[in-house]
Amino acid sequence: MIPELAQYYEGDELVVKYDTIQMEIYLRATQELWEIETSQDLKHHSYELIKARDQIQEKYRKIGLEIDLFPLPKGTHKGEGNVAAMLLKDFLQKKGFQVLVSEEDFYLLSDRGHHYTNKGYNIINNIFGETKVKELLKATQMGGDPDIFAYLALEPKKTWFIEAKRPGEKLTQKQEVNFPLIRKYLCPVEIARLVPSSGIHKLVRTKLMTDKNKARDNRKYSITKNVADGFEIFRREWKLCGKNIKKKRGRQHFIHRPKTWNAGEGRL
Repeated sequence: MIPELAQYYEGDELVVKYDTIQMEIYLRATQELWEIETSQDLKHHSYELIKARDQIQEKYRKIGLEIDLFPLPKGTHKGEGNVAAMLLKDFLQKKGFQVLVSEEDFYLLSDRGHHYTNKGYNIINNIFGETKVKELLKATQMGGDPDIFAYLALEPKKTWFIEAKRPGEKLTQKQEVNFPLIRKYLCPVEIARLVPSSGIHKLVRTKLMTDKNKARDNRKYSITKNVADGFEIFRREWKLCGKNIKKKRGRQHFIHRPKTWNAGEGRL
């Protein structure tokens, strides 16, 4: 347990409530970044991708985005840009923690050839010592890094690795093996369960609809309005039809049916 966050624990897990509107804005921004990455074949951590991320992040800041945008839009969950980790990062930063995100700020158990290319690994190395970190790397499998490394001071007793999980989501097999070893050689590994603040696990789309959904709803409205207008015209013409009568061969008959009526199409 992280003592400074004790009030947010339920059993052994840290429970983090997130704003569903923030998540919706984030997913829209990530989708836009993913389209740029795919169309231009941009590489992870490339200058072009980071620049695109920064531009899109600034664009969505203007409509209320508060959390940082992950520069790898594919993420663990396709097209979601590691949203769980970024929501957790935002929560921890607001509580006064320094936060490093796996694959963005540090590599520890994964991509070991990139250790010295990122500041996060050097921070971890300086806190725990190179000897302990190397012992951990020898004992663990490749991959299965926790999502977050958080610290309040550059000392082992003020540091935690934290894995962000959604409701019902379990640890992977590599995480089941590696997390106890991280606890043994470095520091505690906490599980943070992210739940929507409304208590209902679904996105809120009432205030922020995608352009596609807007267009679809506009089409539905247009069709509904046209049908209603058509029915009103038909009703008026049918009412007038009774007055449009002439006598022919000694009997009454209708000169015409309403123009909007088509017997082959069935009833309105």
